Amino acid sequence: QTVQFTFVVSISKIAGKVIDTDDRPISGIFLNVFDSTTGAFVNLGITDKDGGYLIPVLNGQYNVTVDTSGTNFNPAAEEVVVRDSDIKLDFVMSQRNFIRGKVADNDNNPIKEMVVNVFEFDTGFKAGFDVTDENGEYIIFVPVGTYKVGVDTSGSDFAPIFFNDTSWANAVPVKVSEFGDAVNIDLVLSRARFITGMVAGNAGPLSDILIDVFDFDIGRWANSAITDDGGTYTVAVREGVYKIGATCIEQGCS
Repeated sequence: QTVQFTFVVSISKIAGKVIDTDDRPISGIFLNVFDSTTGAFVNLGITDKDGGYLIPVLNGQYNVTVDTSGTNFNPAAEEVVVRDSDIKLDFVMSQRNFIRGKVADNDNNPIKEMVVNVFEFDTGFKAGFDVTDENGEYIIFVPVGTYKVGVDTSGSDFAPIFFNDTSWANAVPVKVSEFGDAVNIDLVLSRARFITGMVAGNAGPLSDILIDVFDFDIGRWANSAITDDGGTYTVAVREGVYKIGATCIEQGCS
């Protein structure tokens, strides 16, 4: 005797449109579906020329996210529960705000290939970065908020700086609101002062030692360097008072 079992699997759809705030369809953008409980990837879809998408799913609770990487749109996500019926889910995408400016030296010569970092003002969390172009210009897309903007001068002979010609502790807040971007956040780099020295152990000079320099009063990291084959190092800093620490990053340091 043969016993047959019939399993009915209910497949539903999450479908909708992705448009901008002017009701214009956004084509070619990916949407990802994740299991809300486990975080596991489930399925994906991509918008057509009309901004429409369709993603087949089984019953479950999902987190649907719009992949905005490589675009000027803010991230977007929605939680949905699918129970034997289709879900209509539209997204209205807002443009990301940005911080824009120029990096130059004291003679107003643009400086290319400098890394400009943006940090959340209150938490210090890194929110974004960009590398200056041939004209010394940069643009960093960020959510609405208040930030510190600084230049990473590692490997150059310029002193670290935050807008507006200050250290981390005294950085002027850069505010980005829903009504306007932050433009002309220009940074003028000055030639650095240098802390130099040598690190040695019982057997002589030590190479590949990490040298960290910290602001003496607030303990904030200022810059770093690695010792060369002769155990020597050079760290570029602004004028100030600092603490210096050395860390062995290779086995066998002594």
